[in-house]
Amino acid sequence: MPEPAALLVVHRDPSVHKIVREALAGEEWRIDSAHDTAEAVSRLQSAPYDLVLAGMSFPGEDCVPLVSRVREMQPAAKIVLTSGGAEPAQIMRLLRAGVTCCVREPLSPVTLKQSLATVLAWHIGADDIEILSDRPDWISLRARAKIETAERLSHFFLQLIGDLDNATCDAMVTAVRELLINAIEHGAALDADKRIDVTYVRGKRSLLYYIRDPGEGFSFEDLPHAAISNPEAPLEHVELREQMGSRPGGFGILLTRNFADELLYSSKGNEVLLIRYL
Repeated sequence: MPEPAALLVVHRDPSVHKIVREALAGEEWRIDSAHDTAEAVSRLQSAPYDLVLAGMSFPGEDCVPLVSRVREMQPAAKIVLTSGGAEPAQIMRLLRAGVTCCVREPLSPVTLKQSLATVLAWHIGADDIEILSDRPDWISLRARAKIETAERLSHFFLQLIGDLDNATCDAMVTAVRELLINAIEHGAALDADKRIDVTYVRGKRSLLYYIRDPGEGFSFEDLPHAAISNPEAPLEHVELREQMGSRPGGFGILLTRNFADELLYSSKGNEVLLIRYL
C-alpha cells in the first residue's frame, strides 16, 4: 500500500475542515487540522506535509505570513489557497510568497478532491513563474513552459476576475488556458527550459491577455490537425491527430475564438492578443 499523502488544513471555519475530511475520506490522505497560523506552525514543526490547504475566511484577509512560514519550514510542501474573494494586489503577494494555486469558495467536495489530487501530482519549481509587473491593472509574468504552469496560471487568472459574473469568468479562464497550453505545447515544444511571456491588462471596459512563446510561429494554413482548419466540420481533424500521434484535442483556437471579442495573432504567429469587452 502506498503511503497516504499528508495534508494540513488551515481554516478558522470548522465546516471547511468537515467538508475536506468528507471529500477526502479513504486511505489516500492523512489529514491534520489547524485553525490559525500559530496552530499551523505547531503542526508544521511536528510532522512533514505534502500539501497545505489554507483559507481566507473573508476578502482582504492576509495569508502571506502563513504562506511564508510554510515555505520557510517545509519548502517542498505545495500550498493551495481557498478564497471567497481577493484583490489583485493580494493575489500577487500570495504568488510571490509561494502559493501553488488558488481555488474558489464555496468548496465543492468533488471539485476539491480532484483539485488536490491534481496539485499533488504537479512538479513545481521555485522559479516556474517570474513576476515582471504586479500593478493590479497590468500584470506581466514570465513562466516556464510546463503544463502545470498553465494550470496554475489559470487558477490565478480566475481569482483576478472574480468580481465578474460566473459565465464571463469561466469563458475567459477556459480561453486563456487553451492559449497557454498551445504556447507551451506547440510554441515551446514542452521544453521546461524555455519561457513564455504572459500579460493581463484590466481596463474600465475590457480584459486583455497577451501571450508570447519562443517558437517559430505558425500559419493557419498549416494547421490541418486543428479544428480551426475546418470550423464547419470541426471533428474531421481528430483522425489526423491520431495518425500524427498527437494527444486528443485541437479545439483550442476555435474554442477561444468563440469566447473572445477579438483574437489577434502577430504575422509570425508566436504572439496572440485576446480581448473581451465588458
